[in-house]
Amino acid sequence: MDPSGAFFKYANEAYKISEYLSENKRDVYISSYENLKFLIDNLEELCDCIDYELIDLFDMIDPASKENLSQNEKEDLYSRLEKINSNKTVSVEIKNGIQYIMQHKS
Repeated sequence: MDPSGAFFKYANEAYKISEYLSENKRDVYISSYENLKFLIDNLEELCDCIDYELIDLFDMIDPASKENLSQNEKEDLYSRLEKINSNKTVSVEIKNGIQYIMQHKS
């Protein structure tokens, strides 16, 4: 057992995202291409639904960390993130999170 509580922290974060997916009639598999696409397309709303640091959310939706995705799927997700990042109405926190993900782009 991890005495730092990191396991429980991650489990809570994953639960919140899975709950968001479930509420939107989606399966709860966070790493699937379709669900990542949905999460990215609804990123602003998703950020309003979580109660933890946004950087942790961006770690969970980072396409670079998803081994099950093809390179084409990853590129599509990155282009969706870039589109959100170019939107002038998106918050600075979300833009910073997207830039954080783009640093890990594979």
